[in-house]
Amino acid sequence: MPSTPPPGPDLIKSVRAAFILRDQTLGRWCRENGLSLTHARMSLIGAWNGPKGRAFRLRILEAAGLPPPANHSTSNDLPIRRRRRSAA
Repeated sequence: MPSTPPPGPDLIKSVRAAFILRDQTLGRWCRENGLSLTHARMSLIGAWNGPKGRAFRLRILEAAGLPPPANHSTSNDLPIRRRRRSAA
């Protein structure tokens, strides 16, 4: 299976083509899952590239049946933020 392109226009094209092959569209998948198509596009082009954007991108790739990019970081690699309890 060919590798998944990095975030950018080629990734959007690959994702859209993969959804079409599954008789689905990216827009319909987003609506059925209660997600924003705008955020999906932003994560796929790399404009939304923080931990949540990368997680969203991986979720889209999984739904489209595409492998994650070779250089992606897993959720275990992301720093965990914990709230500090107030002293009061």
